[in-house]
Amino acid sequence: MPVLRFSSIKREHQQALLKVARYAIEHYLSEQQRWQAEPEQYPTILQAPAASFVTLHKNAQLRGCIGTLEAYQALVQDVALHAYQAAFEDRRFAALNPQELPLIHISISILSPSQALPSQLNEAALIARLRPNQDGLILAQGNKRAVFLPQVWQQQPKPKDFIQQLKHKGGWPSNSPIEKMRCFKFQVLEFGE
Repeated sequence: MPVLRFSSIKREHQQALLKVARYAIEHYLSEQQRWQAEPEQYPTILQAPAASFVTLHKNAQLRGCIGTLEAYQALVQDVALHAYQAAFEDRRFAALNPQELPLIHISISILSPSQALPSQLNEAALIARLRPNQDGLILAQGNKRAVFLPQVWQQQPKPKDFIQQLKHKGGWPSNSPIEKMRCFKFQVLEFGE
């Protein structure tokens, strides 16, 4: 299938995906088993392979965020899986309980394919290639990998801080040289309830 284009995802598709995400969480809370979306029951655009992240907030605070960086399944399946995982498998938080559900705000980020940046960039060169509030960033070295969605620019508006916090998230010391890491950038289409 061809690469999913953000412009192809209309408002009604966004609303359908938000309903899928909420239903995946509600279903697990009521049935104690994971619900799997059946792609053929959804518009063709939602059957296309795409990578997504589902983010949960409670009282404007992060309550869970899980996703994938590479497309490997239908978008509707990807969203259902990550909604379930964000609610019940994000290791940073206890599993969501039924009383919290009405307080949860769901947002979805659909990722573009990542673009590898030239190898051995120094930090200044990496900063020059990043567009704040538009680009997400992936750092990888050996079996370590860390990612920030473009939305993180809202908390870390300075590029140097954005990179330092991403290193911290990945478990690297702040003085770890960027030149020894592989760097990728990507964009997202974000929408929420």
